[in-house]
Amino acid sequence: MLLPQVLNLSEMELSRFNALTPGGHEAITRQVGLLLEDYQVYQQYVQQLRWDRRLRPFLDFSGKIQQLYGAAEFGKTVVAEHLITMGHTPSVMGSTLLPSPSRMQVPAQVQHFDDAVRSILRATRQLLETVRETYMLATQYQDKRTAHLMAQLAQQLGIALTVFSGVRSAAYN
Repeated sequence: MLLPQVLNLSEMELSRFNALTPGGHEAITRQVGLLLEDYQVYQQYVQQLRWDRRLRPFLDFSGKIQQLYGAAEFGKTVVAEHLITMGHTPSVMGSTLLPSPSRMQVPAQVQHFDDAVRSILRATRQLLETVRETYMLATQYQDKRTAHLMAQLAQQLGIALTVFSGVRSAAYN
């Protein structure tokens, strides 16, 4: 698991650096850390589907899953780099900043193609909800940089939802 670990900067220094309203830095850092956790779980789940032999005959699906894996890796990297700019280090060690791990709920395995598509849609919606919550918090604390990043990630996830909704529709036509 990736969690943020505090560097030696005070909240006031970080708030001034990020132009946040006082008190916002810790709340946003927690939320961005949670988003990073969700991206980690999401990417691992997509990777699991990517290597599932039962899904390989669906060539269009395999190509889309490969693209989704790349997008998940990109999102995870961007969020981790954003934590670094906030004065934290993504780490595999635990941290007192996050009270709980990822809230993502993904099935252990899927039985067939339809299960895979439904679970991807559900997991992408869950991740999009965490992005939305992060955006709302960043807006509340006037963190324009985080809000802008969340808007870009939401757009990317919206595209993924559209693509996989289309894959599901195409499979039934």
